[in-house]
Amino acid sequence: MRITVQILMLSLLSLGLCAQTHSNEETLRIDLSGIEEIGLYNHRGDIKVIGSNTDQAVLKYTRKLKSASRKKLDEAKSEIKLVSEKDNGKLRIFHEAPDLKFKVDADGRGHYRSPNWNDWNDRYQVSFEFDIVLEIPTAMNLEVSNHHSGLEVKGVTGEIVAHNHHKDLSVENAGAHVQAESHHGDVTVSHTVNPNQDSNYETHHGDIRVSYQAGLNVEAKLHTHHGSFYTDFDWDYRPLQVSQTATGKGTKYKIGEDTVVRIGKGGPTLDFHTHHGSIYLLRD
Repeated sequence: MRITVQILMLSLLSLGLCAQTHSNEETLRIDLSGIEEIGLYNHRGDIKVIGSNTDQAVLKYTRKLKSASRKKLDEAKSEIKLVSEKDNGKLRIFHEAPDLKFKVDADGRGHYRSPNWNDWNDRYQVSFEFDIVLEIPTAMNLEVSNHHSGLEVKGVTGEIVAHNHHKDLSVENAGAHVQAESHHGDVTVSHTVNPNQDSNYETHHGDIRVSYQAGLNVEAKLHTHHGSFYTDFDWDYRPLQVSQTATGKGTKYKIGEDTVVRIGKGGPTLDFHTHHGSIYLLRD
C-alpha cells in the first residue's frame, strides 16, 4: 500500500510539472495620421517588417505562453500583452510583462529593462514570445529591435535603426540611411539608394554583408580582429587617423585601429565593426 501511494503521489507531481501552454493570434490596424516614425520592440519571437503601398500599420502577431503552473498561465494571459502608444509623432509598439519594463531613453530610443534577465522566467514561472509581422508604408522611418530571435526588414526606404542580439539581422531593399547592429548574428543589408550620410553596421560574432548601387562615393571605416575585407568596388587606402590629447607631461598621440578606404570620390563615412567576422561591400 505504501508503495502504491508513493507511486500515485509521484504521478500527480509529474502531471503538475507538465508544461501548460496558450497561443492566440490577432490582427490590428493602426491609424498613422501624424506619425513620422514607428518603433517596434520585441524581446523573444521573430520580427518581420514589410514596407508596402499602405497608409496604415497592419500588425499581425502570435502570442505564445508557457508555464508549469496553470494559475500562472492564466495570470499571464492578462498581464503579458502587446500594446501601442503614440508620442510626438512616433508610434511605439511593445509588450507589457511583469518586471520586464519598457523604457524610453532621453534620445527617444526604446528598450526593455529587467533587474535580472537570467532568472526572470524562474521567478515568474512563465515564458512568452511574440511572433510579429508588421506592414507599414514604404517611406516610413523605423526603429526596430529584438533580443532573442530573428529580425527581418524588407522594402522600407525611410531611415532605419535596427538592433538584434542573438540572431541574424536582415534589411533588404532599404533606402539610403541604415543603422544596423547585432551581437551574435550576421548583419545583411541591401540598399536601393546609396548612403548620403554617415551610417554604421556592427556585430561581434558574425559577418557583415552590405550591397550598394553602382557609383558609390564614401569613406569606409573597417574594423575586424579575426576576419577579412572583401569588396566589388575599386578603393584606395586613406592615411591612418591620429588623435592627440594634451596632458600634464605634453601631448599624447594615438593612432587609430581602423582601416579606412575611399570608394569612388569619397563622401559620408560608413562604419563597419565586427570582432570575429569578415566584412563584405558588394555591388547590387
